[in-house]
Amino acid sequence: MGSADLKKLGAALMVARAGPHVLLTLKLEGEACQSLAALFITAAEGASEIRVELPDFSGAQFPVAELWSLYAKATTGSDRAMVAHPSEKEWVASLLLSPGRLKGLGQALAAFAAEPSGVELDIEARGRFSYPSNLKLRFQKL
Repeated sequence: MGSADLKKLGAALMVARAGPHVLLTLKLEGEACQSLAALFITAAEGASEIRVELPDFSGAQFPVAELWSLYAKATTGSDRAMVAHPSEKEWVASLLLSPGRLKGLGQALAAFAAEPSGVELDIEARGRFSYPSNLKLRFQKL
C-alpha cells in the first residue's frame, strides 16, 4: 500500500456538511499536489490502495480535533466517494474509482500543482458518483 502524510507536505483541511454529504476541502501546496498525484497514478496502475494522512481539523461542526485519512483504490465497480467514522476521533474518506478515473484524477492533480493560489479542483466535476456516496471532495491550491 502506498502512503503519504500531508501534514508534512504543506496542506490544510477544511470540513463542512453539505446536505447529506461531508465536504472535504484539501488545501495543497505544489509538493503536496505532486505527491498525491503520484500516489493516485500508482494506485490506478495496479497498487492495491493508497492511504493518505490528512492534516488535523477542528471546527464548529466537528468541535474536537479529529484524525482524518483518505484511502483511494482502483475498482471495477461503480465509482463511489464515502466517509466513515470508525472510532470516536477518527474519520476515513474513501475513493473507490475506476482505474481510468483514478489515473485521470492523478494527472489533474499533477497539472493542478502549477495553478495559482486559490484555484479549486472539484472531483465531482469530473463525473458523478454512484449511490451510496456521502463525500464531496475538492482541492484548493495554497
